[in-house]
Amino acid sequence: MVAILITIYSEIWARVLKTPATTILMPTVIPLIPGGSLYYAMDAALRHDAPEFILKAQKAIGLAVALVAGIMIVTSLRRPIEALVHIVAKKKY
Repeated sequence: MVAILITIYSEIWARVLKTPATTILMPTVIPLIPGGSLYYAMDAALRHDAPEFILKAQKAIGLAVALVAGIMIVTSLRRPIEALVHIVAKKKY
């Protein structure tokens, strides 16, 4: 949900500032990257603790996939929503 909200925020401000949405999206997404889980997964791998490595790696990958999925949902729906808004605005006038 947070990734979806941040991507919507980035898309809106990209239109206001007339800049690519990526320039706004990347700084806001960085704190959400699962650094802690990734760190502990690598630590477990270096200690040869396979069960803990698998657990932490799954958590890190799950968080990363959820983050990417939220961004992809909003990004892929942006153009159809813009077209719909344009059609509605055109019919108003």
